[in-house]
This record gives sequence, C-alpha cells and structure tokens, in this order.
Amino acid sequence: MNNLNRTLYYITRTYLPSKTGGALMRAGAVEHLNRYFNVKVITVGSHTECINEVEVIGVPFNHNQRLMFWRERIGFIEDFLLPWAKSVYEYLVDKVTSNDVIFCTTGGELSTIIIGYWLKKLIGCPYVVNFRDPLIYSKVNGIKIDKKFHVSRERSELKYLSIADLIVTSSKSNEESLKCKYPHLEDRILNNYFGFVDECKVTSTKSSEDILNLVYGGRFGPLQAPEIFAKACMDVKNVNLYFIGDYTSYKPIWPYTDKFIFLKQMEHSEYQDFLIKHIDVGLLSLSSDYLGACVPAKFYEYINLGLPMLGALPNGDARQLINEKKYGFSCDYRAVEEVRKGIYKFQKKIFLNSCRNNIMADRLAWSMETLIQELVNKIKSL
Repeated sequence: MNNLNRTLYYITRTYLPSKTGGALMRAGAVEHLNRYFNVKVITVGSHTECINEVEVIGVPFNHNQRLMFWRERIGFIEDFLLPWAKSVYEYLVDKVTSNDVIFCTTGGELSTIIIGYWLKKLIGCPYVVNFRDPLIYSKVNGIKIDKKFHVSRERSELKYLSIADLIVTSSKSNEESLKCKYPHLEDRILNNYFGFVDECKVTSTKSSEDILNLVYGGRFGPLQAPEIFAKACMDVKNVNLYFIGDYTSYKPIWPYTDKFIFLKQMEHSEYQDFLIKHIDVGLLSLSSDYLGACVPAKFYEYINLGLPMLGALPNGDARQLINEKKYGFSCDYRAVEEVRKGIYKFQKKIFLNSCRNNIMADRLAWSMETLIQELVNKIKSL
C-alpha cells in the first residue's frame, strides 16, 4: 500500500499559530508524519488554512468554556469540548474512508478521542490515540491531578480506548499506568517520546567566565512553580538567573522581579539563539506528583541546544532520565535546598562539561526524526 495516498486526520485541540512548546511539538510531529501520509489537521478554530504545506481545518467551538468544564466535572457531559467533537464528526463522517487513519492526540481532553471512537465504530478505519498528557482527572499510577471534585474518568477512558488500534503515550510512567489499569489492552499500548523537532547548530564551547548562567523560559503557573529556582538562587554568588516569558499574572514570582533578570517572551528562533549564546544550564520544573507522567517540551529543547539541565520535578520519566543519563541534576520539586545543591554542582566546570558531553553524545538519538520512526511503522501496519 502506498501510504502517501492514505489520509491521516490529525485531531488536536490546539495547533499553530500557538507558540507554546506543546504546539510546536505537535507541528513538528505533523511535519514528520506528512512525509509518510497525507496529513490533514483538525483543530479548534474559525477558518481553514495551509500551514507548512499541511491543510489545517478549524472547526469552531462557540460555548462558554468555564460552564462546559463545570458540566464535565459533575458528570452532566463527558467532556467540555463535546459540542466541538460532534461538529468535527459531522464534518468528517462523509469524508473519511476505511483506509484513512484517525490520529487523536490529547493534552488532557477526552473529546479528541471520542471523535476517533465514533468514526472507528461507523467506518472501521484505523484509530490511534496519542496521549501527549494523561486524560485530566484520570488516575495515573493511583494519583489524580488535584483534590477538586470530578466524576471518575476511568469508565469513559476505558470505553473510548477499548476499540483503539494503537494507544501511544509520551512517557513510560503513563504507559505503565495504562497497562496496569487496562491489562487486556497491553499489546496496543506503546510509549513514544516526542524528541526535538529541528536540529540546531550549537557552539562547541561556552564562555570561560566564572558566572553560571541559568534560564527558565516558558509558562509561569502553579503547575510549573518556577519560583523554586529564585528561592534556591537567593544568596548564591556568581550566578545569573534569567526568567523568560509572560510572568506578569503569576504572583508567586513577583517578589523576585528586582532580584533576577526577567525578559519578555521571545520568538522561538530568538529564544534558541539567546540560549545557545548566553546560557550554561536550562531549568525545568513541574509541581505535582501527577505530572511525573509528563515529559516537558523543555527537556527535548535543552538536549537540542546542548544544555545541561537542573530539574525540580516529581518522580517520573524526566527526573529519571536527567539523573540516569547524567544530563544534569534533578530532584523533588519541593526541595529548595536540593535545587541549591544542584546549582553548586554546576558551578564546578568538570560536572557542567561532563553533563554537556553526555547530552551531545546522545543528542541525535533524541531527534523527532529518529524517535517517530517506530510510530510511523506501527501506523503503516494498521
């Protein structure tokens, strides 16, 4: 079968022009999948356009999102995006053939998966579920994201995964959790790390000055809690700590805005160039045990840029990979003193250079081009 003649419908809640790390990762995945299939992206939006030679079809969602979340929480509807899912289904039902692939990627919402389930039941087309993040308010290794009330997600999760041909996770932690919850689906569950999208040219050496340059760039919110790095850097000499992004609405970081260097959000290429030229260590944080099932996009970004990492993270893939592969130092997200010890470790050039050398030796193995090949081969076989 010539797979370039097969249409792969890539269903996602968000896509470009969003500049988040997740959106850039999804765009990279689409770019690579489009080399093997005729990819069409279906997303929340108001119009259709061509982005990087891929048709991106926007389907509107004209509902009060907060109200829909509340209705989901109490079990009145299965997912806050359900009206959108119905609109997408109505759009696709006369277009999809049994040879096409429905690739449903989720960052926590259920509706993208529901669309694939409906089309699979009606048409019999291959149906792939891609968990970028776990289904929100489902249990991952027995843990929920928070203590807020939400009806159980496991019944719906099992229902909509039950006829999937392939279930793809982005962490071994979530892979193991799903296999434990649904052992009869074990042979359909596959972990596939994202990887970085486009290889950057990195300099072979960094500045020889004695100042250690650290950076946190990206989202500022309670799930990241990047203020731990500011707390850890207080009174540490010979360190420049940079925060890059929109921090203005995140109050916990405000007490540190006159103590460290805060820069506005940059275009992605400008951000990469800044890190390559000026930064020694990349910082990444997640502030919930539940998020141990998530590998931040920053992890792959820092590998691409050849940057050792200092992580304040829950137990999970990212923390384990950083420590086991000696890409840097990572500890529990509540341990300010451990983060400070990590900074002191990086101030020793031998440790810093060793971590950098380990990353550069493994770097190409972490490219999306390399990692996605296993997934492509699985989809081709469906």
